[in-house]
Amino acid sequence: MSIDNLPPKIKNALKMYTQLGLDAVPILEGQKRPTLKGWPSKPAITLWERVSGNVQIALRGGGIAQAAFLDCDEKDIPGTFANAQDWLADLGIYDYPVVATASGIGRHIYLRFNKNQLSKQSRKLAENFGAGEFRYGSGAYVLAPPSIVDGREYRLLSGDLSRIPFVHVDQVMPILKNQDTSPAPKKKILSRKATALLNGVGIEKYDSRSEAEQALLLSLVNSGFEFPQVLVLFDKKKAAGKYSELKSEDPQNARRWLEHSYDEAVKYASRHPDGKTRQSIQALIEWAKSTAWVGRIGANDRAAFISLAEIAYKAGRLQVAASCRDIGVLAGMSKTAASNALYRLITLHGLIELVAQAQGLAANEYRLKGNEIAKLGHSPSTPIPVRKCPSFASHDAFRKGKGKDGLGKSAGLIWEQLQEHEALTVDELINATGKQKRTIESNLKRMSKIIDRKTGEVFQMVASDDDITWHVLPVDLDAVAVAVGTGGATDKQKRLHTKERKEHERSLLLSRLKDDNQLPSGDSEKV
Repeated sequence: MSIDNLPPKIKNALKMYTQLGLDAVPILEGQKRPTLKGWPSKPAITLWERVSGNVQIALRGGGIAQAAFLDCDEKDIPGTFANAQDWLADLGIYDYPVVATASGIGRHIYLRFNKNQLSKQSRKLAENFGAGEFRYGSGAYVLAPPSIVDGREYRLLSGDLSRIPFVHVDQVMPILKNQDTSPAPKKKILSRKATALLNGVGIEKYDSRSEAEQALLLSLVNSGFEFPQVLVLFDKKKAAGKYSELKSEDPQNARRWLEHSYDEAVKYASRHPDGKTRQSIQALIEWAKSTAWVGRIGANDRAAFISLAEIAYKAGRLQVAASCRDIGVLAGMSKTAASNALYRLITLHGLIELVAQAQGLAANEYRLKGNEIAKLGHSPSTPIPVRKCPSFASHDAFRKGKGKDGLGKSAGLIWEQLQEHEALTVDELINATGKQKRTIESNLKRMSKIIDRKTGEVFQMVASDDDITWHVLPVDLDAVAVAVGTGGATDKQKRLHTKERKEHERSLLLSRLKDDNQLPSGDSEKV
């Protein structure tokens, strides 16, 4: 079944929720679990394009509306909903959507909440408050109207879905059982190769099941997985079947075999850290860092090339998908500047090529053209005389903000070169960066005395004892970024890009929902 063939009631609800910025998830008919694995991270349009059979509908946390749900379990502790009403009233909140669950007595209260303020995906309510949960992450969901379970329908009892109130973490914490406010740990990301092999796909390319699982282990090691995490994955997935077979015969022996194989993968990874493709990409990165990129915007082109190469390095492929938003965040520039730099890398420098244009949710695919460096006098397949300069130029301090905000990419290049060497003259900096003398001198002058316009604090990033050679001084770049007006710019950009991606996903889904049904009362823009 596709979106076009959904039951009218579900299709209308899907369009309504999508217009309101709420992420809707398909649920197996008569049940309470999503139809597809990976539903917490997959775009809604992907989930709904792959539904099969009749489905119900649920709403997951997050999304454009930053949805959260207070699940009041009246069956276990009567009075939980009343306590929730009193809590919201104390916060000055009286108007909010309330949904009756299929039990007839349970209640869901719809709220808005920034999930980044808490770890995990949901929290149980404090015992003195009642029974139930506060669900707020993309991995949490509630069934929503007009879903039916055991012949009983979820119904909107009161409130307006277009007017969902926002609650803050300090307001929510008193009603939760878990008081931990530490941020959620970053999850390890599986490569496509590892995902396929874990699901038994592609094992025919190997001579044996052991060899296939060894390749899988190497991929997991390169992605940073520790053995306990690997063991969990192998226990859950069939992989090539060797470990599963050993486990069915002797679990302890299977664990010993897997741990030995994991250790061998670690040893191999230490001896061959990158592989030929990654070595070639690393050579490209080092070449880009050690080469003078001339021109007024050469620093932007350099930063964009290095960022794309770093994405390719992580993927272990010369051809990768990358949006201008991704490049912008990594390179420390706007998405427009990144887009322009990528265009110049294709048309002017010839260092990359556009293989496939963006379509739907897929980003542009680019391929690094290492052979073009050979034409410039270097070969990425042979040793390159480079200096591994640390990448400071993407720091917030070296962004270009509005007006005089930010130091800019040229300052970042100068800072990198001075970090690498004990001292450099202006002429040496010109040769190393490709920048004009006036640009070098003006940036050195600015970095030698930066005054925070709000506090008056003075920062000195560089200095010269003889007015000829310059060197760096120890300084807190984060504090410098605040002083020059670009502190936190990267985090702000990431939040904006996340919102833009969600808006794009939303527009794609709405374009598939062709019926012009009216929303319930209220204005969707007020979500």
